[in-house]
Amino acid sequence: MTFLSQGWIRFGAPTASALVMLALGCGGEPSEATPSASIAGYRIVAREGGPLQAQVGDALALAVRVELSDGTEQPLPEGATIAWSAPMTVNALAPDADGAPLPAAFFLANAQRADHADDLSGVLFVVGVGKPSDAVTVNARLGGSASGTVSATVSILPMPTGDVARGQLLYGAQGFDCARCHGDEAQGAALSPAVLPGPPLDAAAGGLASDPDWNAALLAMAVRADMDNAGVVLRPPMPDYLGRGFTAQDAADVYAFLRTQGL
Repeated sequence: MTFLSQGWIRFGAPTASALVMLALGCGGEPSEATPSASIAGYRIVAREGGPLQAQVGDALALAVRVELSDGTEQPLPEGATIAWSAPMTVNALAPDADGAPLPAAFFLANAQRADHADDLSGVLFVVGVGKPSDAVTVNARLGGSASGTVSATVSILPMPTGDVARGQLLYGAQGFDCARCHGDEAQGAALSPAVLPGPPLDAAAGGLASDPDWNAALLAMAVRADMDNAGVVLRPPMPDYLGRGFTAQDAADVYAFLRTQGL
């Protein structure tokens, strides 16, 4: 037996008869033991709760839960692994690589940014044009201490409409402080001669908002994932805003503001 600092004595796991004796000692009545629930299947869920639904411009964090025979759920057992097999996983390319247009929805791996603190695993990026009837099928393969495959349908809603005035606030120091690296009017700037210049984001020629290959959803993806619209990594000191409250509405608002600059 082991004496614990709190004053308890541990004898090891109690037997079934010991549990009955404990119950009787506390005024309980003996009853038949309830059998343990068994695994009935698996289910893909939104990690933060709520429906499996995303707006264009969202980064939806997904998880897999164990469904039990008694109708309850629990996390996957320790040692379980998840391989997200659909939609495809995009691997961020090295700087100056030749990129390509991104799919409408994808998972992402960005080994190019060792400073990327957030876990991209299971985060579904949605950048395609959405209609109320749109949906994306996600598939996961379980391994390690769990086995099986599971799929689900994620409903896709359209990108929200941007608000220029709110976007200006978010762009500046009151929001995400984009102006610190990209200039007060999104014209491009640099923190110091030793730091890569923040490229122009305005609607003037050469600015991000003037490029028809960019849109608000791709801007949302870029600032969360440190990757541009062609799958090429964004180099430091560009921060990432995944998990920091940056929403599809925020991206729509900031992009609407950028479209007014440099004209």
